[in-house]
Amino acid sequence: MNPRKMRFAEYYRASSNGTESAIKAGYSKKTAYSQANRLLKDVEVQNYIKELESEEKDKRILDARDRKVILSDIARDDINDPQCRIKAIDTLNKMTGEYMTKQQNDSGEKELPKLLEALEDTDDV
Repeated sequence: MNPRKMRFAEYYRASSNGTESAIKAGYSKKTAYSQANRLLKDVEVQNYIKELESEEKDKRILDARDRKVILSDIARDDINDPQCRIKAIDTLNKMTGEYMTKQQNDSGEKELPKLLEALEDTDDV
């Protein structure tokens, strides 16, 4: 893809205005509208615009470390409402696995006596 097509795609990604983007990319004002229509149908340009959009989305996503830093800042800041601080700490604890989830087994109550009996039988041997 040539540099002018790339500039068009970059300007278009920023403004979503084809004619304006064509002019900024260096196309004639007289033909900017038709050039924009042609360029927006160009597969290379479409793919480059999608790539730019994907990169932009990736930049906006917080990774786990960023989320932990923000939550830690909320939890430490005395200015914040105590409920907000507690919620931040609670969320951090969940993220780091501090809480153990309790799993119930309905058959556990029935199996425990059997296991104890089996252990006692092995002690007799």
